[in-house]
Amino acid sequence: ATIGAMSVALSRVVALAALSWMGQSVPLQGQVQGGLSTSHRERDLLSPVVGVGAEGVPEYCYKCWDPCPCPDLLPTCCGTTARVEALVTEGWTNTTTAGVEDYDGNPILTATDDLAEWLLGDPAVVVIGDTIHLWGNEVFHGIIHYTAPLDDPFAFTKLETSVHMPGSVRAFAVHDEAKGSIVLYYEQYELRTLEQSSKLVWIESAVPSDGSEWSWSRPTVALEPELDWEMVGTSRVGNVFVYQDSSGGDAPWHLYYSASSVHLPDSNVDEPIYQGSASSRSLRGPWTRDSDKPLPVAKGSLPDTMEILGVGSIKLVPPQLVDQLGFEAMCNRVFLDTTTNTTGSTIATLRTASDGGGWDVVDPWEIPPEADVEGSWKRAYVYGFTTLEDPTTEDPSELWVYYNARDGWEHAREAIGVSRIRF
Repeated sequence: ATIGAMSVALSRVVALAALSWMGQSVPLQGQVQGGLSTSHRERDLLSPVVGVGAEGVPEYCYKCWDPCPCPDLLPTCCGTTARVEALVTEGWTNTTTAGVEDYDGNPILTATDDLAEWLLGDPAVVVIGDTIHLWGNEVFHGIIHYTAPLDDPFAFTKLETSVHMPGSVRAFAVHDEAKGSIVLYYEQYELRTLEQSSKLVWIESAVPSDGSEWSWSRPTVALEPELDWEMVGTSRVGNVFVYQDSSGGDAPWHLYYSASSVHLPDSNVDEPIYQGSASSRSLRGPWTRDSDKPLPVAKGSLPDTMEILGVGSIKLVPPQLVDQLGFEAMCNRVFLDTTTNTTGSTIATLRTASDGGGWDVVDPWEIPPEADVEGSWKRAYVYGFTTLEDPTTEDPSELWVYYNARDGWEHAREAIGVSRIRF
């Protein structure tokens, strides 16, 4: 069905492009609403067209997606030209979500084979100069540091092991440019009760400029489980996202973290349930919780047969891309399909709730698993992730989403891949 749909889509691209080149108008498909209330997900796959629609159908600018205020000046609205853009390019493949493409080389990183490693997950990514740095964790080998050049951005090779301790997972890296260092936050499970309790810690290393080795500090505790909702199932806090208010300088720092866990019997793993937040005057803490209650995340447009079991993480997208994307953050959520009694996880998109007290869901299936695709590297779960504005161009039109996924349920393997969201 997917192949057939793509064939139809491609034939429509050719037809629309031919009409455009012949100077004929191409009416937009479906109803389009302007402004942030409409994400690119609500647009037709082939709708980046400035066209003179049928009588009574408004014209829309393909770039800002608002009704064009200057129909007599088309195609110069927003300084663009009329064109048809197919969302199929070399090296990437369309997914079931319009505007989201999977890299053909996925997964880009897999676990080592020693000690029967089956998992490499929870990528954290920063760009330093002309190099992309990625941290991911294995079960027995801690948190591993990889690099890739900007001119080959998914060709990662291992650089070093930043954290050697088993049970070190779910890292998030912040580049402190003023101090020339990386502050690496991560979740550390207690070895005596592995996967039963964890705390949030951070380490720091100067970015070597002379080819010398990275030298990481000893871990400093940032948060430990204290509240009742942080000790459900397991006593844990982690899966962090750290950011500073947009004003920068001495502006406050904030973090989102996950807490507690639910056991998924069909895969025999534990996944986070709740999301909390904390604030500090410094990137390095101390941190104070913003509330004694978890952050609410709406269910979104899911059928009644889908039950949300937990929220793994919340991460804001680059603020300069919010208007183009139509959402402010992303999260991965674990669900139970009550029709099949199987669990899964998907990456959803979020927008601040109207009351400011939590998050509303824009698209609950932005990057979903491929449960019906036997042999897919992301058949069962799409998990921990991080986002990056395309660093290879000065005028980016893509958001890259690095994430780990699982190729099945019990006794399955996890690896890291990348998708892109085009706007």
